[in-house]
Amino acid sequence: ARPKGTTDEIWAHIQKGEVVRGMTEDEVRLSIGQPDKKAKSKTGKHDWVYTLRHVIIKYDAKGKVSGIIKG
Repeated sequence: ARPKGTTDEIWAHIQKGEVVRGMTEDEVRLSIGQPDKKAKSKTGKHDWVYTLRHVIIKYDAKGKVSGIIKG
């Protein structure tokens, strides 16, 4: 189900299994599932690691995607 407050643009990415800047944790979970690992810093920023996808999702202190590292 579409989370409350999710824009049409973000919802379209979720339906394609994509992650983009500005997504919330709930939106990322809907798009690509639970992370394999979570890492948190003292500043409130945190990363979600998806081992099989070779992706790290970086979050800002507000819990929104600030970066995507593919490797």
